Amino acid sequence: MATQQSRGTGRRAKTPRSVAPAARSTSASPIDGSPQGSTQLLYRSLLWQGLSLDEAANLVALAAGIRPVENGWRLREVQGLLFLRHLARQGRLVS
Repeated sequence: MATQQSRGTGRRAKTPRSVAPAARSTSASPIDGSPQGSTQLLYRSLLWQGLSLDEAANLVALAAGIRPVENGWRLREVQGLLFLRHLARQGRLVS
């Protein structure tokens, strides 16, 4: 939050910064572009914020558009699925 001087009080009042809207991509999820790099970045960021390994991996999967499963996801599994999705979209993996 940005701060600015309040009149006469000598205190700084908090004012929200304007945030530019994020550029919208044509992909279905925010981390589809680079399966390895962006998932790793998001995962580490979530760990840094105090989430457990399992919680962070499950949120990365959810952000990638991968549905939750009963036993949860591991980061390596999420990255593998995103890699296969990338190959399929490139036409290099036929079903």
